[in-house]
Amino acid sequence: MIKPDRRKVGVLTFGTEIVTGADGSIAGLLGASPGASVAPSLMVEVLKICFPDRVDRWEAPLQWMMPGLARSGDTDEAPSESRA
Repeated sequence: MIKPDRRKVGVLTFGTEIVTGADGSIAGLLGASPGASVAPSLMVEVLKICFPDRVDRWEAPLQWMMPGLARSGDTDEAPSESRA
């Protein structure tokens, strides 16, 4: 991903990022294959950002589909978040 920078034309970054509109109406998960291992838990974060009023009722089905989701700190790679 190339991010704007005040001193340069842009800065090339690597990793996995959640990118959302400020109002939560649009979101995406950007990353390469090294970020694939954290993609499911990050997509749950996208749901929390975009649907804060609905995510509580999705908790049980998400836990059923992804039992390991409840464990925190399982990944070595910490995602960053950008808002447009």
